[in-house]
Amino acid sequence: GSGRPKSQPQSGNNSKNASFRNKKMPSELIDAAKSGDEKAMEGFMQTHQKYINAVAEVRCQPTRFLQPHTHPSLRPQDTYTLLHLASEGTEPGHTACVAMLLANGADPGAVDADGQSALHLATASGSLPTVRLLTKGDCPQLLLADKYQMTPLHLACEDGLPDMVAMLLS
Repeated sequence: GSGRPKSQPQSGNNSKNASFRNKKMPSELIDAAKSGDEKAMEGFMQTHQKYINAVAEVRCQPTRFLQPHTHPSLRPQDTYTLLHLASEGTEPGHTACVAMLLANGADPGAVDADGQSALHLATASGSLPTVRLLTKGDCPQLLLADKYQMTPLHLACEDGLPDMVAMLLS
């Protein structure tokens, strides 16, 4: 995005997330989503289905907009759903993990404390294939404004992503 700090996901319309907020999600599952390891994710979907919409605490990664040394208020930990984690990546494995998570019931409407959905994160990362997946069918997240009043389209415009802008407008 735009240099706005990322915050904690909220359960959105899915109250199941709240019950998992303080439970320890296996680090291997977090790593599989973050790295786009579709084979590992496929195995975890069989044994760890209960975490599909859980909120995980993970190390906050610096982005091109947020560098920890320039933003001392940036928390060293942040929380995301698995769909948020996989949606930030740009490799084909990330898109495959997003598809797998959606097929297994991941909630694309889950938002973090800044009101950002997986679609916001995929748009900001510039991953057209992931954005295509997240916008198939009915997609209220297209018009979802985060707490900064930014929709995914705003993020694409702000980041200078003309292909993403055209895709979101279509």
